[in-house]
Amino acid sequence: MAFNPQRLPPPPPPPPPHAPFQLIRRRDAYLQITRPSFITLPIQHAPEESSTLIWKLLSESNALTRYDDPDYYLFSRYNQTISITQEGPTCGLVALMMALDCLGMSIPDLSQILPRAKQLGYTNHGEMYSALNLSQLVGYLVPNVQGIHVNNLSGRKSQFIEHLSSGWPILIPYDSDRNHYPCQANGYHAHWAVILGYCIGMKKPKEMNIDKILSLWEKDSSHPNLYHLNSPDDAYLLRDFFNTLLNNSSQLFLYAKQGKSIKVRLFDFDQLLKSNHNLHSTAPYSTRDLLIPEGGVRAGLSDQAILIKPKNV
Repeated sequence: MAFNPQRLPPPPPPPPPHAPFQLIRRRDAYLQITRPSFITLPIQHAPEESSTLIWKLLSESNALTRYDDPDYYLFSRYNQTISITQEGPTCGLVALMMALDCLGMSIPDLSQILPRAKQLGYTNHGEMYSALNLSQLVGYLVPNVQGIHVNNLSGRKSQFIEHLSSGWPILIPYDSDRNHYPCQANGYHAHWAVILGYCIGMKKPKEMNIDKILSLWEKDSSHPNLYHLNSPDDAYLLRDFFNTLLNNSSQLFLYAKQGKSIKVRLFDFDQLLKSNHNLHSTAPYSTRDLLIPEGGVRAGLSDQAILIKPKNV
């Protein structure tokens, strides 16, 4: 049969014109677009199941090196929050936004937070080189939340665990490697992370009443010897357990998010503290007009963190 071009269907209509904004990136809880000002639009995503996420993080770390031992236990507490990626050097402000969401608070937009921080004399471009200033900013933004500025971090392991067990996050500065894990670069890669929980790996001490401890934890449905804290209301009942941890050989890992990735990381507690302690100066090649507190980076960030919690609790 001869080919008849008249039998071809008409060509499709041209595509509609582009919308007057440009898609930048997609993250697990926000869709960010550009217009004349910074805008964030919420979108719905099914969050990854905590148990699945936790096991994946543990598998990627060295937390499971002794998991085959029947007397080795993993105790986990993970407090969920959205992921927010930073614009410019706003890692501290973005970490604070994620911490407020972890508490269930309505989050001010970055376009509101950044001008307020500038007005208070805390930053020039969004950088936060003073943990004290960032802790004080919390009260200005959300009056019913407090940021407790602390130092001497090596002596606060038990306090950190109890704080996280209550469902409250921690903000901590550190040197970030290319994979966003802690490193020691003298402060040249200073960055902020929000700590959302912990995983403790330990062999059962002889003096521990493991049955009493396990009554406060829920056994993981898929992974033996992995336990999840039942309720943050039970945190105060675990103080003796936390103190026992300090007297026994145990591994402490912290669940963390930061503003350069939507992924949750599992930081080794000791490595994070070493990274935090080495924050001494800014990179010599930095060309930004950074606002550095009196005493320099060491005075502003080293050996310091911020406990975020509701007021009057």
